[in-house]
Amino acid sequence: MRWLQALVFGAWLIAPAAAGDTAAPIAVPNSQALHLTSALNGKSYALLVHIPATPPPPNGYPVLYLLDGDAYFGTAYDLDKSRGDKLVIVAIAYPPEADKGLLRGEDLTLPVAAENRGAEFNLPVRVGGLDNFLKVVEREIKPKIAALTPIDAKHQAFFGHSFGGLAVLHALFTEPDAFETFIIASPSIWWNGRAVLADEEKFRAAVAAGTIAPRVLICAGGPARNAGADAARAAGGDPGRQAKARRLGCHRAQRRSAGGAARSRQRRRPLPRDVRRLPRSRSWPGGVRCAQPRRHLRPVGLTSPACRRRRSPPALSPWP
Repeated sequence: MRWLQALVFGAWLIAPAAAGDTAAPIAVPNSQALHLTSALNGKSYALLVHIPATPPPPNGYPVLYLLDGDAYFGTAYDLDKSRGDKLVIVAIAYPPEADKGLLRGEDLTLPVAAENRGAEFNLPVRVGGLDNFLKVVEREIKPKIAALTPIDAKHQAFFGHSFGGLAVLHALFTEPDAFETFIIASPSIWWNGRAVLADEEKFRAAVAAGTIAPRVLICAGGPARNAGADAARAAGGDPGRQAKARRLGCHRAQRRSAGGAARSRQRRRPLPRDVRRLPRSRSWPGGVRCAQPRRHLRPVGLTSPACRRRRSPPALSPWP
């Protein structure tokens, strides 16, 4: 999907726009890029907006807002297109020339207490601007989208991953009526000693009382859910060592998760009766399969003329 991201921003940069115009067409069909300079925090944002080609429903289009939107805009568009192109998709990102890591590090995080500050905070970075950023979304971005096309204010979703997941989780606990649906992927709950969970009990009580009823989806990447916290606890009381151990633990968990997923796919996908697995090789460490009757197969190299002569489409494909 990186090629689509590059294509989107490349088309945006070269697209002609009238003087003073804040919108420019992009490569994704029925989409445009909007420039927004916030009056609340002074930052510049790039809003990639897709509006369906079909007429709006009587109550307006439902809307999906994406954090780190430049990374997920293409995927969200493809998924929505496969389901009939029904959503307005708003990808919240930063201008291509901006320091995305620095800006998102401030916008998507909560303030950090002194006892939770490790060596990484000696770097020239800013954190803790999440509440201001959520005000930008609510008071500036949403009205800007509503001015473009009819939207259904009762059917809006908010998606975020990692720090974005932390931001969406905080929004769920503190502003549960701002969106109908909250999609939270691998949230960085560990941030600032899990301070984001301080509002959980108040949220739980409101749900139990029936005063709010948001739709929530939370997902995480297998062992990565706990590996960072476990490694941090093992590092003792040193915040710097804890932060380093947490990062290493998550990276190791991600590698274990990826390897385990590959092995699991191999276990769950038995070969059909008329094909057989060829020996592993340096070219295809995961093995291969040939869609040919067993009697025509023998353990030959992937580029062997013998294998090429006997293949019938589809011939060779990576396995799993």
